[in-house]
Amino acid sequence: MSINFKNRIFLGAAAIGVAGTMGAAAFTNSVSFSQASQTVGYGTQTVTGATATNVAYKLSADGTDITEVDVTFSGNVSTSTVQIGFNGAALTESCSAGTYTTGTPGSTAVVCGGLSQPVASTTSTNISVN
Repeated sequence: MSINFKNRIFLGAAAIGVAGTMGAAAFTNSVSFSQASQTVGYGTQTVTGATATNVAYKLSADGTDITEVDVTFSGNVSTSTVQIGFNGAALTESCSAGTYTTGTPGSTAVVCGGLSQPVASTTSTNISVN
C-alpha cells in the first residue's frame, strides 16, 4: 500500500497538531497559591533561616494597612523564633509558630499578627527564623 503525496501532507499536519497539543499541555501546569493575585505595595520579600512555601498578607478592612502575615514554612520550625520587619527596619514583631504538620518534608504555619504596617509605604518585608 502506498501513501500518496496528499495523504502524506495530511498525516504530517496531523502529527504536528498532536505534538503541538501535547507540548502545550506540558507547559500549562502551574503552582497554585491561596489567592490568584495579591498586590501589597511593590518591593521585595526576604526570608532567612528557613524555606517559605507561601506568604499571605491580610489587610485592614479599608485595605490601607497590613494587619497579619501568614507564612507556611517547609519543615519543622515550630520551636524556632520567627520575627518580621518591614522596609529594612529591625525585626521587631514576633510571630506565633503553629504546629508542625508531618509529611515529606512537612510544614509549619506561622502567624505574624497584630500588625499595622501601612501598605502605601511598604517597600520590603523581612522574615527571620532562628
